[in-house]
Amino acid sequence: SSVLNTEADQAIIGGQIKLQDNAVFNANGKSTITGGIQNFNDNSILNANGENTLSGGSQNFSGNSILNGNSKGAISGNSKQTFSNNAVINISAQHAVDGGNLLFDGNSTLNINTADTINGGEQRFKGNSLINLNHENSLYNTTLKLEGNASVNINADNALNYTDHIVFSKTYDTTTGSILDVNGHSLTIGSISGNDTNAVIKNSSAQDAILTTGLYDYGVFAGQSYQYDSFLQRGA
Repeated sequence: SSVLNTEADQAIIGGQIKLQDNAVFNANGKSTITGGIQNFNDNSILNANGENTLSGGSQNFSGNSILNGNSKGAISGNSKQTFSNNAVINISAQHAVDGGNLLFDGNSTLNINTADTINGGEQRFKGNSLINLNHENSLYNTTLKLEGNASVNINADNALNYTDHIVFSKTYDTTTGSILDVNGHSLTIGSISGNDTNAVIKNSSAQDAILTTGLYDYGVFAGQSYQYDSFLQRGA
């Protein structure tokens, strides 16, 4: 239950830091971490409160650890983050992810709670990872690459704006069957593609929804599931 508070800019420029056993890291300065390796384990928490908190280095979150992205550029620059073993990232600021390289694996969860939280890039989700899009226009010009039974839950209308893309892939993970659940919310996606023919587009809600991609509208009816490859051949 130790606590590390950093108020200075570029407070950590190298070395290795490990947080565990409910430790908390409050990063309040600008570009708090610019290098080194930081491991967050065993229910530890990083509160990214300052601008461009993670602008370099490698950060590994596992064992129910949590990253709270509370400000612009919580993840930015050339940093690399890996989330595994029930790690959670909560994003509550616009452009909280502006660059960087995210990898979600092993039952990790991404919760997006405001608009334009991830700005650009391709983010990879595998190994039963889960994405909850809880706000309209959650992403901006972003590609979500889903593999190994990853899931996206749409919890707000227009959660994906027209510039966003979903790829159902089995490039890295040989297991298949990723899921897009529109959950009763109509939305527009720039494109849907991929080689995972076992992927599913479904609607868990009691309310019908319309999914628009490219030149086509698709009815995703209440309580129904559709195989990805046959679904896209049924343009309205």
